[in-house]
Amino acid sequence: MGMEGMDVESGQLTARHIANKGDVLADLSASLTSELHQVQWVGPDRDVFVDQFTVDIAATVHAAVTEIARIAHELNDRIIRQQAVSNE
Repeated sequence: MGMEGMDVESGQLTARHIANKGDVLADLSASLTSELHQVQWVGPDRDVFVDQFTVDIAATVHAAVTEIARIAHELNDRIIRQQAVSNE
């Protein structure tokens, strides 16, 4: 009979990788936002562009980072449940 369940060590590694990639994405977004705000640009066009970036890009990336963190957390919860079942 084959294995049923999760390889816990592999799951833990994957959960860490998922969380780390979410952190990388958050850092990239923060860096892009910082660079955008450092551009020497004054006027209504700048304001429109920065607002559009904030709504269209930064908010979308933030939502993705939040979802990535949720998925990593869910995988860790499943790992804990797998360990509990394996220890019975």
